[in-house]
Amino acid sequence: MTIAEQEKAGKAFWKQAAEQWPPPVFRSEDYQGKLWWTLVIRPDEIISDTMLTVSSALRNRWPGLLYYPAESYHVTVTNIGQVPEIRHYREDIISSLKKASQKLGKIDLHYATVNIGSSLVVQVFDQTGSMRSLVKKCLENFQKEKIPAAQDVGPHVGLWWTVLARFTEETPREIVRDIERYEKLDFGRQSVTSIELVETDKIFSDQNTETIATIPLG
Repeated sequence: MTIAEQEKAGKAFWKQAAEQWPPPVFRSEDYQGKLWWTLVIRPDEIISDTMLTVSSALRNRWPGLLYYPAESYHVTVTNIGQVPEIRHYREDIISSLKKASQKLGKIDLHYATVNIGSSLVVQVFDQTGSMRSLVKKCLENFQKEKIPAAQDVGPHVGLWWTVLARFTEETPREIVRDIERYEKLDFGRQSVTSIELVETDKIFSDQNTETIATIPLG
């Protein structure tokens, strides 16, 4: 997908969410004890600091949201599957991911614009299409090698983001106007040469997040 296509997809996605206001309320008890394997990229320190600054400003105005700490910021490249079932395929999954990432070299990302979907997010643009190619190749490999990983990855074949906060209470629509101030905010660009396979919970909490493997892109 081109950048313009990603922008269009993002606007349609966030618009649909806004039309279905209010966003669903996140209840941590619904996810108690549940863990997943996920392929992620962590934003660099400069980008994370900028996101934290925006998040802190919004927290002053809307303290009822569950705001992520900087160490929990991440881009979900694609979901792999739920624990404990997926653990049985550890070596097969790592091998498959390494094959899918061969010759990619790097992934170029651009973090820009704050939006509201089911969460408060920063949209992340796949600058050269490498991330989309990686996701498609991973899904093809998992299917061909009969690895029972998630095949329904939702919008993560052309639309990516970093969660800043989740809605833990019904929030007035007035927050949308506050978010519009950050619609054109540029958080920065990042090139990565490796990605992480992690085991984590729904909110990527530090105490429940473990790196399973680091996958080089090349």
